[in-house]
Amino acid sequence: MRNAFGAIFILAFLATGCGEKTPPCSGNYKSIAGQVGDKVHSCQCTADQVTGSVWGSGIYTTDSSICKAAVHAGAVPATGGVVKVKGANGCERYVGTAQNGINTGKWGAYEMSFLFPGHGDGKCAPGPPKDACPRNFKALLKAQGSKPSYTCSCSADQLKGSVWGSGIYTTDSSICKAAVHAGAIPATGGKVTLKADKGCNAYAGSLGNGIKSSKWGAYQMSFVFPGHGSGVCAAGPAKGTCPRNFKAIAGTIGPNPHTCTCTAAQINGSVWGHGPYTTDSSICKAAVHAGAMPASGGEITVKAAAGCNAYSSTTANGVKSSKWGPYQQSFIFPGKGGQACK
Repeated sequence: MRNAFGAIFILAFLATGCGEKTPPCSGNYKSIAGQVGDKVHSCQCTADQVTGSVWGSGIYTTDSSICKAAVHAGAVPATGGVVKVKGANGCERYVGTAQNGINTGKWGAYEMSFLFPGHGDGKCAPGPPKDACPRNFKALLKAQGSKPSYTCSCSADQLKGSVWGSGIYTTDSSICKAAVHAGAIPATGGKVTLKADKGCNAYAGSLGNGIKSSKWGAYQMSFVFPGHGSGVCAAGPAKGTCPRNFKAIAGTIGPNPHTCTCTAAQINGSVWGHGPYTTDSSICKAAVHAGAMPASGGEITVKAAAGCNAYSSTTANGVKSSKWGPYQQSFIFPGKGGQACK
């Protein structure tokens, strides 16, 4: 009778789960999220499981490695151990940090998170302000249209991308990085006021406030930070000098022929086509290819043409052009080379 009672007791004990071992942790939280809901889940990490990717700090995206995130949060040592993990709402932004020998990545909005109760604050990183500056001035124009001036906010993590100009910048330059370069805000970020300005024939590159900008040739539109920087275009090439490519003048000359002068030093860059050429091709190098001038330079006449479905690659007059697929606009040298799409 005692043996029967003992067997029943053991079975009841096991049925309650009291004698079960802690299950091993899965690779990431997403794989168990539907099973555990918002309850605290315990699992066992081994040193071999401290692998994979992690996004966040204190609160993590659900596609992050549970065990690697646990080490980052200080919930277990790198040798492993039992962790308690819990699901949480998604965040608009996750920051990356280095903790306990683990580097995590940053991320934007994600639909669901997880955290380790008692380890880290479990709070979402602040999202970008509602008036956050877009990536560049072109995007600002697209979003808000033409206005006398614009005000937006930059954060420190927006100091990325490229900048062309000094005091006056091409509209495809990073707004926030250019703002630091111009001295309009510190590297920690802040509010900036900027406005559209005329295009320049040349933009100077310089080092300003820890930001290095690059030089550029003709560009159709600029932006400036009033009160910060000269807002003066850099000295351009001599009057009548051809720009780097046809795209730089296409909007100003329309269907009219344009005459300009190339120097030998301008015979560089890439060329796509065999008359017609894509508008991002080097005008001067294409002119040599088409036989519109010698390699020593000279005066040329160039004109806009319709886009083609395909551009062929040929070698002519010592210049090799490349092939390309459909392109929205072309240019030609009237009377020189092909005049129609192939």
